[in-house]
Amino acid sequence: MKIYQFLETFSDGDAIGYHAMGIDRLLKSKNIKTAIYANNIEKKCVKIAKYYKDFKFDEEDNVLLFHHSIGSEVFEYVKNLSSIKKLIFHNITPPSYFRHRPDFMKMLEKGYRQLHEFDRVFTNSICDSEFNKSVLRSYGFKKKIEVIPPFVSLRDKFIISMKAKKPKKFRVLYVSQIAPHKNQKKLVKIFNTYQKYFNSNSELYIVGGYNLQDSYYQELRGETGKNKSIYLTGRISLRKLKSLYQSSDLFLSMSEHEGFSVPLVEAMYFKLPIIAYEAGAVADTLKSGGVLLKSDNPLVVGAIIETIMKNKLIIKKIRLNQSKVMKLYKPLLIEKELLKWLVKN
Repeated sequence: MKIYQFLETFSDGDAIGYHAMGIDRLLKSKNIKTAIYANNIEKKCVKIAKYYKDFKFDEEDNVLLFHHSIGSEVFEYVKNLSSIKKLIFHNITPPSYFRHRPDFMKMLEKGYRQLHEFDRVFTNSICDSEFNKSVLRSYGFKKKIEVIPPFVSLRDKFIISMKAKKPKKFRVLYVSQIAPHKNQKKLVKIFNTYQKYFNSNSELYIVGGYNLQDSYYQELRGETGKNKSIYLTGRISLRKLKSLYQSSDLFLSMSEHEGFSVPLVEAMYFKLPIIAYEAGAVADTLKSGGVLLKSDNPLVVGAIIETIMKNKLIIKKIRLNQSKVMKLYKPLLIEKELLKWLVKN
């Protein structure tokens, strides 16, 4: 058997890229011939992935594994190949969030249109959350769907040996690309309110890549104003990210759309208390490992933060729940489920 992965964009800096590399390592460890093919490949990944049109097709015992998260030229290529085709659906950001970037919005719209073809093309599917499964079903996918979390070995990802110093200020952390659906502007409003009315000795770190010319990033910069306690770090090394997870007091997410949230799992891994707005697959990912918000009112959220962080029993309960939830994300468990799906189905 040969199993080849296909995706539109391959990068080692995002959750889908990590997932693809995890599957690649798993298959190679079982002596299954495999490779990763993509349309857009980050420069530092050119030795890991190949351009999709360079795929040497043969019909002998091939399985093609396609990752979908955006409008894809690769899908148009894969759907016409005669091999067995399996799907991993990572969800697609609603296009309405990107009216300020018309070209990108069109790619997202194309991604949703392509969903209508999937029931005809793929034999079965993995979704990494029940939320994603419900989206795929709503677009007419009637084949078997299994919910298996993305393959991310956090022990390997954060293998760097170090101990972070505890800051003098109460540190709030959020990790994700800067984008409208991640709602960092609302996060800043909440932090400003929290700092003003509840805890002046506090700081906010927003970690994630951005484009200097992007209008949402410019609006976010405007929202931060002259507050020197708010840090927009951009993309950082795993060493620095590990240090921030270790040294922070709270992980706060106001994201309005998630297909699955790897940063929530990372925060649980570091036993960091989590408060998150309940949207998309946030509840699926977090389960009982944090506090879910129904409101995004800055004063309400600020009061919730203050109440929770001053109650040691609540913090202890959150961390106890996190240790239980993290058992569901054990790499060996996910490996077993993935192999069964890839090889036996």
